[in-house]
Amino acid sequence: MTYTQAHFVRCANPDDPDYERLPDRQRECEGVIEVDPEEPFDGYECPRCGRPITDIRDKQITDRVKVDGFNQEELLSYVSEATEDLPVVEHLQDVDTGTFEAELSEGNSLHVVCPRYAPPEYQQRGLFFNPPTLFVHISPLEVQDWTVLERRQHIFLSDYLTKTRVKVAERVSEAAAPIEDAPELEELLSDLEDAVERHSSDTTEKGTYFELVCRELLRRIRANPEAAQRYLNRLKRLKGTIFGEIQVQLGGAGGTDIISINKYELLQQLFEGGFIADAKCYGKSTLGQDERREVMDHLESNDYEADHAIVLMYGEDIAASTWRRIYGYKRNNDGRWRILIIPQYLFLELVHIFDARDIFAMDMNESGELVASHV
Repeated sequence: MTYTQAHFVRCANPDDPDYERLPDRQRECEGVIEVDPEEPFDGYECPRCGRPITDIRDKQITDRVKVDGFNQEELLSYVSEATEDLPVVEHLQDVDTGTFEAELSEGNSLHVVCPRYAPPEYQQRGLFFNPPTLFVHISPLEVQDWTVLERRQHIFLSDYLTKTRVKVAERVSEAAAPIEDAPELEELLSDLEDAVERHSSDTTEKGTYFELVCRELLRRIRANPEAAQRYLNRLKRLKGTIFGEIQVQLGGAGGTDIISINKYELLQQLFEGGFIADAKCYGKSTLGQDERREVMDHLESNDYEADHAIVLMYGEDIAASTWRRIYGYKRNNDGRWRILIIPQYLFLELVHIFDARDIFAMDMNESGELVASHV
């Protein structure tokens, strides 16, 4: 690894003069911005909330060591080989970048995930879904990430290097304990896909059925504020870590490629109510600009004085240009979302948190209502 010294400011720092001028909601922002003290007016922007930082002269600047580069491929390969070599591991399979599935001699299995290098769909699932996950922290600078995990859920690369194989194997076995009362994500996704396919005689019917499923889920969310608060409390604890974020691609010439969306802020606004909802059954197509404009038209013409819209997605394919425009709305709306997109993974997480899996066993009757299935 190679390191350099870098300079950072905090978006919302109580010791900064601009802190008192921030709206209450923005004072909770934990964004950190890398700056150049020689360029105080360089048009900085918080990567977390999008707030422009036009002048850093009066802000408190912190010096930190920043990892410039390392051979990621070799490091991840070492984690794979070292894990497969443990006496408790029968077989290890590469699932994706920085993500492995280990079958253990005890007959159970778990995912081994390097969270800072794994795809977004594997960064958080081990917190809410089975199979359980052992998170491997490559860099000692990933401090905030491991502080929100239980001891059994994580291990450091340094443990592989300094502890015996038996000791590391014990940690792997400990992490493989199933998450109580949690389904496997693939099982929940299969239930959703089977339910939608049962109503796939034409696109309209499929979309109508998914809309009914979403309405029922939102009804159950409104009816269970205690579960919503427990979920928010957990997400608040995850703020500032990779486990409390959704990574989305904005793209665009000269723009930020990837930005992190805070799950706590997103779902806090969802649970507040006061929205209109659109259910989008785009399993294979992309949620693009036409669909975004359609939602905005609904929002601006609605008769309920809603200040934001919720889009619940059957799929995950959301155009970068759509995220960019929606994020722009947030920046121009005092940090509040005008359109909240709930992609498939987060939709399934909500289904699990609110114990709503039985919705997928329901059918749509001739009156367009969800009823218990007779199959």
